[in-house]
Parts: sequence; structure tokens; C-alpha cells
Amino acid sequence: MRHPLPEQPSEEPAEKNDPAWTFSRFDPDEVEPVGDVRVRGRLTFEPVRGTAGRVVVKADYTFVYAVAPADGEDEVTRSIVRRMLEVDVADPARFQVTDGRIWPLAVESEIVNDDCRNGDGVIRPQFFTDRPDGPTPTGEARDPYDRSQGVRGADQGCGTVSRT
Repeated sequence: MRHPLPEQPSEEPAEKNDPAWTFSRFDPDEVEPVGDVRVRGRLTFEPVRGTAGRVVVKADYTFVYAVAPADGEDEVTRSIVRRMLEVDVADPARFQVTDGRIWPLAVESEIVNDDCRNGDGVIRPQFFTDRPDGPTPTGEARDPYDRSQGVRGADQGCGTVSRT
């Protein structure tokens, strides 16, 4: 889902300004991490045509989080998050820039194995024991590890996956 960059940060998560689309956050009262986070991806640089000293940095990374219920239930599941970020970076010797600042151009995210509630600020993984009561996934099944495709848009449903 492509997310517009907010003009002003919000103190309260909302559907249009949900920090879980940019930062992986879990509710520690509900889940706890198991092992290390697995990361795979690519970082590329493309010069901006017609300007010397500017480059667009593109990041496309998939993060796999193994989590267990915080209540001690003996079950582990995965949440998979793919983030694509484009940032414009300028050479301070050629452009007037603010030290320590970057210009985000685009942020796209996809979260797999989430309860599909937008706007509460955290990723809420579904466990097998939750599935009868949780929402029914919709949309075409996709492989969350296949980075040859773009990020799933909001109009394509909520997280039907072929594997986790």
C-alpha cells in the first residue's frame, strides 16, 4: 500500500497515519519476539537526471519476525513486513541542505499475518488459536517472499498469502 507522507506527525495513530506502516511495532502485552529478525533486501542508488550531486536512494527490504503469544501459549507464528522507501539525497557542497535531514519521496509497505485493523499503531499477528474468531483474509493469494512483484495495494484485499 502506498502511503502519503504526513505533513505533520501525529501523536495518536490513525488509519491515515499508522506508524506500523513505517516501523514494526508489536504490543508487548500480546506477543513477544522469538529469535532474531530475518532481513533480506536491496539498496540501490540512482542519480537524478539533469542535476549533478543529487541521488535517489531506493530501499526494498523484507523483515520476518517470529513471535509467540505473551501469555505463554506454546505457539510461534511469523509476521512478514515488506517496505520500499525512496529518499532524495543532495550533496551539501552543491545544494543548500539541512544537516541530518533527508527528503522522503515514497513509502510503500505490506504487512502479512496481521489482523487487518488499520490505525492502531501495532502489528497484531494471528495465531492458529485466533483464526476461528479473526477476520477472514481476502484478495488473491501471494507469496510474501517474492520481491519480483510490487507491494500489494489496499484495494487487493487483506493479506491472503500462499506461505509464511
